[in-house]
Amino acid sequence: MKKLSQKLIKLLYVVIAPILGVTATTMYFIEYGWGYSPVSLIIIMFTLLALLNAVFFNAFMEKTVILPKIHTQYGFMIALGFAWQDRSLIIFIPFCAIELEWQK
Repeated sequence: MKKLSQKLIKLLYVVIAPILGVTATTMYFIEYGWGYSPVSLIIIMFTLLALLNAVFFNAFMEKTVILPKIHTQYGFMIALGFAWQDRSLIIFIPFCAIELEWQK
């Protein structure tokens, strides 16, 4: 449960918060422009702080992994399917096998 909460915290602060900040800033400037500059400066400051926060959270939570490791193998095979083996999911598509490996 501790690992799951760490992954959710990292996902929130490293991925979701910067995306929402940049999206909200972009939508504000599309809708209102630079009409009232103090509000525009505050919005830009909050977006930059969200991006800086993401960098720091990513640096301090480097052992918490959100995405799996991805390995690909190419060869002469014609297959479509999935296989589950020990903490890894293998996806077979024509001429390629993609392995997604999760850590403990």
